[in-house]
Amino acid sequence: MGQQVPFKEGLLTTPLSPLENVRLKGIKCRACGSLALGESKYCINCTSKDVEEYVFSKYGKIYSYTVIRHAPPPPYPQESFKPFPVAWVELEDGLFLVSQITGCGLDELDFGKRVELDLGKGWVDEKGNDVIMYKFKLIK
Repeated sequence: MGQQVPFKEGLLTTPLSPLENVRLKGIKCRACGSLALGESKYCINCTSKDVEEYVFSKYGKIYSYTVIRHAPPPPYPQESFKPFPVAWVELEDGLFLVSQITGCGLDELDFGKRVELDLGKGWVDEKGNDVIMYKFKLIK
């Protein structure tokens, strides 16, 4: 049996257990205040090297959204595909990111609705590890 591993190194706080305590992380620039998801040695806005690690809020709101109605190309399963919502989420910290939205029907989505970070197993890798990825779920 494998262990839990992040879908990309440097995007999640550790340890990965319990998942409800894990957050997305990135950097905050001390020079201009810009935020970015993931690790970097410099600010993507002003190129300053005066950056610090930053842990993001697990809450945000839907800024914009769409429904994916066509299956992504293989290796994604084609036969079992069901349409799913994807949103441009604005976190409470001001960072924008794209995420799948869970915990709702397609007709429940709307601009400004609140969402919460929803970490879970995305797939099992070649070593048998559960790969942990992020989504956001609608707060009802």
